Amino acid sequence: MTDPAGTIDRATQTEPGAAYHALVADAIAMIQTLAGDVWTDYNYSDPGVTILEQLAYALTELPYRALLPVEDLLAGPDSARLALRRHAMYPAWSILPCNPVTLSDWRRLLIDRVPGLANIWLVPLGTTDDDPAPQGLYAIRVLAKREGGEEAALIERVRRCFVAHRGLAEDVERIDVLTPIDTVVEAAIEIAHDTDPDEALAQGLFALTLTLAPEPTRIGLADWRARHQETTAVFSGPLMLRGFIEDDQLKPAPTGFTVEFLAEVLGAAPGILAVDALTVRLDGQADAFAGAAPIPVPDGAFLHLWTRPLAHGRFSITITRMGARIVPDAARVERKLEGLWTVHRKTWALRGDYIAAYPGPIGDHVDLAAYTSVQTQFPLIYGIGENALADGVGAARSGAAKQLKGYLMAFDQLLADYFAQLALLRTLVSIEAGGPSGPTYAWQSLRPIVPDVAPLISRNYELHMAELVGKTDPVERRRGEVLDLLMGMLGLDWVMPLSTASPTNLHARDHTWAQIAAQQAMLRRAVPATRDRGRGLDYLRHRHRAVAGTEWASRIELGLIDREHEVGEVWPFAQGAPDAIIDFRYPPHLWEPAEVLFVLVTAEDLAIEGGAQDADDLSFLAGRRIVPELLLVTHHADAYRIGYRDDLGKHSLACRDPDGQWWLVARVDRMETALRLLRALRLAADRQWRDRLHLVDWILLRHGAGVNGDAGRFGMHVTAVLPMHPLPEPGDGDAAWEMRATTVLRANTPAHIALDCLFLGRAAMAEFELLYAAWRLALGCRGQSRLARASRRLDRFLAKHLPPVAKHDPDPPPAPPPPPDPAPPPAPPPQNALPVPVTLAIPDRTDPDEIPTDAPAEMSLLQRLEGLAQRLISPVLRLIGSLRPGLQPGAAPTALLAAPQPAAPKPVQPSHPARHAVAAPPGARGFDCDSVLAVSGRAAAFKAQGFTFAVRYLARETPGVDDLSAAEATAILDAGLALMAVQHVTPGVWHPTPPLGNAYGASAVRQARACGLPQGVCLWLDLESVARGTAQTDIVGYCNAWFAAVRAGGFRPALYVGADCGLDANALGTALDCEFFWRSGSQVPDVAVHGYCMVQTIDKRFVLDTIAYDLNVIEPDARGATPFWAVAGTTP
Repeated sequence: MTDPAGTIDRATQTEPGAAYHALVADAIAMIQTLAGDVWTDYNYSDPGVTILEQLAYALTELPYRALLPVEDLLAGPDSARLALRRHAMYPAWSILPCNPVTLSDWRRLLIDRVPGLANIWLVPLGTTDDDPAPQGLYAIRVLAKREGGEEAALIERVRRCFVAHRGLAEDVERIDVLTPIDTVVEAAIEIAHDTDPDEALAQGLFALTLTLAPEPTRIGLADWRARHQETTAVFSGPLMLRGFIEDDQLKPAPTGFTVEFLAEVLGAAPGILAVDALTVRLDGQADAFAGAAPIPVPDGAFLHLWTRPLAHGRFSITITRMGARIVPDAARVERKLEGLWTVHRKTWALRGDYIAAYPGPIGDHVDLAAYTSVQTQFPLIYGIGENALADGVGAARSGAAKQLKGYLMAFDQLLADYFAQLALLRTLVSIEAGGPSGPTYAWQSLRPIVPDVAPLISRNYELHMAELVGKTDPVERRRGEVLDLLMGMLGLDWVMPLSTASPTNLHARDHTWAQIAAQQAMLRRAVPATRDRGRGLDYLRHRHRAVAGTEWASRIELGLIDREHEVGEVWPFAQGAPDAIIDFRYPPHLWEPAEVLFVLVTAEDLAIEGGAQDADDLSFLAGRRIVPELLLVTHHADAYRIGYRDDLGKHSLACRDPDGQWWLVARVDRMETALRLLRALRLAADRQWRDRLHLVDWILLRHGAGVNGDAGRFGMHVTAVLPMHPLPEPGDGDAAWEMRATTVLRANTPAHIALDCLFLGRAAMAEFELLYAAWRLALGCRGQSRLARASRRLDRFLAKHLPPVAKHDPDPPPAPPPPPDPAPPPAPPPQNALPVPVTLAIPDRTDPDEIPTDAPAEMSLLQRLEGLAQRLISPVLRLIGSLRPGLQPGAAPTALLAAPQPAAPKPVQPSHPARHAVAAPPGARGFDCDSVLAVSGRAAAFKAQGFTFAVRYLARETPGVDDLSAAEATAILDAGLALMAVQHVTPGVWHPTPPLGNAYGASAVRQARACGLPQGVCLWLDLESVARGTAQTDIVGYCNAWFAAVRAGGFRPALYVGADCGLDANALGTALDCEFFWRSGSQVPDVAVHGYCMVQTIDKRFVLDTIAYDLNVIEPDARGATPFWAVAGTTP
């Protein structure tokens, strides 16, 4: 039976390549066939036979080297051990383990990886009808090895380990460290006559301790292999690093015991013959348990056995031997107990054991390319070896020798190239497949090989040889064949990604190179992409490195390889020396001035007469580079701004990335140049960032909704967000791409998880990228209110763009009941249910408290710059410019483009119904939320539940749709609730400065006035997520500047103290010009001198009428003061 096509015959080859005599015989037979009529003498002294014999002998070296062991062929010069991963080969301990799947897998992994962990139990939530949690959530209960103040650190280690290995659509809801309950066991034991009483007591106490608080023990690799013979069984489940744990060691969490059972445990200890009168006493309980009485273990606790002597100096367990009572040595018992725990808790360094037990092949490095010319093997009489001809020989003799040398050089070149090709095997048969630009055919020069060869080869010999080999080397095809071979060895299916054929993909030069790049990426990620296919996003790690296994595998298969999206990398738009590099990040203290003082670039500014943008605009980016973070925001309405530097006559184009950092994109002479650059950036972004894939795990979006909402949509549900991707081939289109993408994603997603595929256009994708980036950042920071806001915003986006999907019940629903009688027509809605139109006053541009940020829509960008630059931009741009080469700080201001306009009248606060500020009564219950309350009677619903007041958000600058408005303030007050306002904190980690505080404070005053809040009401400053290392003087300066601006506007400044506020208790109480403090639901310092007058509680269960909120309670501070809020009605 013949082997099928495309396979390698395993049988030993019978070609006589290494048999010298067979080669000579075959060669003579061939010569006789070709030249038998003219060549008849084949004796060994014939020169032709000599040449034939020398060539045959040289040829035997080639099969000899080619048949060397594979490990010798692949061994490098630096190490005898093979670099397996370079050749897409992996050791057993790397490729066989998998991500945790079962609860036992999880327990083994966490016990193995988390120091200080004695035992752990995972409780799945959402598995019963009365549990409203989404499926996929776990509650974790931890048994710590040590008591004391390490609980928070232990919980953090457990959380990080779980999140790093969590399955897709799974997460941890809470982690609790079990509380120890001191337990005293009193008993009388009888020991054997030859038993050490100290040893017997230690063994008995050890057995009881392990029973009350079970702790698994580990075994080493040798013992594990003895019990599990097959390698696949050795590496079943997650990879163990500190020892293996058998199934019988993973006992369930104890919920109760009986006294009889504990007596049996004690009696089974070595050396103990009998147990009598055993009782159990728990700390805090007066009565002891005895007889058959059950001993319950309280939820969230464990029984901690008291193993030291009691107050009277004796152990609670008495010992008798042959009728005589024996008093054990307490110190000796303690040492023996410590020895038992040391043995029980022994760990192994398994990485070294794995390498020793499953070593990779070790080869002997051979210089496979080394070659000695066949000419050196000829007798000296031939005159072709090194210095073979004596000086003074005639021209005929010398010419004959050169003729023979030239004749033999063809054989030398061929053999030398064969050996060079054999040496290339180590690089060619690897994931590099010969290197990014290296040839797949090798050759080597004869200059150092053939003796006295200089007169016989030309000066350009090497150049011509390289050209000749290059013309006959199908590099792309041969590299692809090598990669196909490696992928076949790993059993990886390969289908050419549709996206690599797209002309808009600028990562690859053509179709073939894109395929090679995709295959190499798949091979490099083959093990984690398949082993961790079911692993979810590690949201506590850097966002560019932590990717779900399903997402990785699908990106590679679909050709959506995000090579440039790494921190610090840049994307070259075109070849050539860069005349500008877009990589200057403004210092943190200038971020907010740049945002406030630069003028926003609108869509109208970028509009082009005549319609669509010309693709030739990309040529404007020739020689420039840009960090990828900026490409994410090119379509965002609030990302790019332009400012004017009057003393340089330059326009500065600045951009804010998703993390809130500001970058200088370019400084140009003309505004049209800046706009053209921005148009080119947008066009480049369309092409560069179009091919991207994100996987949204809905279980992580649950933070934006309460558990009494629709929990089902968060459980076992993921959404893949992909670009719309039209294909260039005739007859193909979006449908083909979407079908292919959906098929790949479904195949890579675990079957028990529901999958949505959302295909977005460029503008929608840009919006999603920003929301997704903010959500990822919030997940890593874990600030509860911030995470809830980011989750809600992303949830709303997905709900808006995902098509409605009918829910499929496992069983058909029952028949609907008969329709009820027609209901009476609904009553007309109350008059106050409609928003009350409010006329907003236009701020006075000359008011020192008002910093202009926008201009009327009908004004051009140039007009807005002219009106803004005279008063505000010049000083700041001089400061910014001092940070760049060639800009001199402190330059005197010069005339700008236009003269300042005359001052406008002072703004008049809008007219509102009678409202006034009053001090809040102690004990009042209220709430704060990030959702609008002016619709569907939401404010009234909170009032009906007993809430007294609401705290709503103001924007840092321009109010958004979710921020407090005049209509909402009216609805809240008309519902009978009191009202205060708090200003949003800057998203992400940020750096406070006094100018920023002044700008934010002035903005808060403007918005409070526009919303109709009366003077005297407390406006709260949200202080949290301050960058670590920020000086307290900067934070204090920022706060006090904000307080001064708010106080100047007629309001009472107040401070919300959130997580990572950057100030300690003393600075909060003594350095800040503030009298009212609000404690957040996070862990925050106390406030010296003043204390807190309002306290927040954060709980995801706080949801009312689909509105997630935080609970707040008014309490008098150390001075007896309470905050002031706004109420409706006549002034008392």
